[in-house]
Amino acid sequence: MTANATRLLTASCMCPVRIMMVAASFALLFLISLSKLKAGQVVGERTIARAREAIRRAYADRGHLKAKVRIQPDFKSALAEGRQGVADVSIQVDEGDVFRLRRLEIIGNAKTRDQIVRRRVLQQEGEPYSQELMEKSLNRLNRLRRFEKLTMADVEIRVDEKDPFVDLLVHLKEIKRSQTRR
Repeated sequence: MTANATRLLTASCMCPVRIMMVAASFALLFLISLSKLKAGQVVGERTIARAREAIRRAYADRGHLKAKVRIQPDFKSALAEGRQGVADVSIQVDEGDVFRLRRLEIIGNAKTRDQIVRRRVLQQEGEPYSQELMEKSLNRLNRLRRFEKLTMADVEIRVDEKDPFVDLLVHLKEIKRSQTRR
């Protein structure tokens, strides 16, 4: 199977999980646990939307920024009088390419040396991009207490669609030294 192939997983809300095709990036049981779909569970739009976002985020944290996750319930009629119907839930993931960090640029650090900042960044050039690593890196930079509080809004993400690369531009705002002392 190619990296762009669609991975099809099937879980049922009223019977055991059935595997139609095994996913390459994640173990099937891990994807099902991410979705939080369980046998016998009542499935609604919010539940499906949360499951879709959790799976999409997991793929994005492995560099699959353009992963498409589709969760489709297939409702079956009630089996016996007075009983609820069941829904087979199929999860389709089109992983897309793995995007790697090509360049990490840091701006706004006039007094703090670049090396001090880069030591705290867990996301390294050449590795698959991970938003989770970037969020942890921002927390590490915030603990330096040399910059105004950093969030993902301070990180400009430039995606190169032609070549699967990401360039990051981290905007820092240094705090005046007198404000950093206790």
